[in-house]
Amino acid sequence: MLIRPQPEHFRPPSIAPFVAIVEDRLVSRGPDAFDLPALRVVTRRAQGIMVLTRRPTIRDYALMASVISAGVTVMMIETGHVHGQDWRDFVHATAPTASIIVR
Repeated sequence: MLIRPQPEHFRPPSIAPFVAIVEDRLVSRGPDAFDLPALRVVTRRAQGIMVLTRRPTIRDYALMASVISAGVTVMMIETGHVHGQDWRDFVHATAPTASIIVR
């Protein structure tokens, strides 16, 4: 699932496992630019979350693919340095038990 900044509601996946890629990199606006209630649902369902404040690499995507193939729901947040801390705070507050990688 690709999640882009939008004021309208989006529907979180109803089945697991899934991969959610949050696109906040082209024009980084932070979590508040997204449908927060739906984003919180997706974040709570993720068991593994990667917050990237740099351009994603093939290795980043390969790591996410290997984790989901093991049946784990994952989320990758692609953002800029400007909102990296905002996303880390959002993830820690919303999914405190998730495994989190920040790069």
